[in-house]
Amino acid sequence: MPQPKFMAAKVPLEVHVMTPEDVSEYCGRDEPESIEEIEILFGNVSEIASLERCIALRSLTLINCNLRIISGLAPVSMTLERLCLVDQKLTKMEGLALPCLRELLLQQNEITCIQVLPILLSCRVVLVHYA
Repeated sequence: MPQPKFMAAKVPLEVHVMTPEDVSEYCGRDEPESIEEIEILFGNVSEIASLERCIALRSLTLINCNLRIISGLAPVSMTLERLCLVDQKLTKMEGLALPCLRELLLQQNEITCIQVLPILLSCRVVLVHYA
């Protein structure tokens, strides 16, 4: 008798734009104004937002969070030095007006278009694996 085949149902994650409450949760007990690093692993963040109070943020890491677009970084553009957006759903590099950025990590995405961005000239490390 043949064994039944089971497949995990692929349930699409809801679109979730980062909220001020999310930022407070990621910061823990620290005030957002004093936080220098945020790491979000295996979350559901389809769009970055609500970083207005994170005036000291130097490093932002999102790994496997279902991010679809690089946006919402303007409030931290003058402080952000490291941006790690690994294993997301990104298809192109955009929204990177980050003059202080020194390290950009975009591995394991679906990037098919890499534009020559002036911001990349100031980076010491740029890692991108694209389709």
